[in-house]
Amino acid sequence: MKTREDMIAEEKKGLSIEVLEKDLKTRVVSEPNAPIPTVQNLVGRSLNRIGAYGELNNKQQVVAVIDEVFAIHFESARVVHHSDSLIDTDIHL
Repeated sequence: MKTREDMIAEEKKGLSIEVLEKDLKTRVVSEPNAPIPTVQNLVGRSLNRIGAYGELNNKQQVVAVIDEVFAIHFESARVVHHSDSLIDTDIHL
């Protein structure tokens, strides 16, 4: 009976660069419409929006409304995803 490694080795023997390149498609890269902002530019833009606590208007304060059903489903999905990633990590160790 062949081991997994033997089967992979046989599969790789049949591959050549020409065969691999034949299946590749050239990706079209578009040029950006505007200059890409740097982190410094983004930080600079936000500085004028930051103020002192005393300048805040409490009448403009808003309260977030949380949909409990959505939150429960989200937490369930997060827990399942987290446990799946733990299982995958254990298998690959």
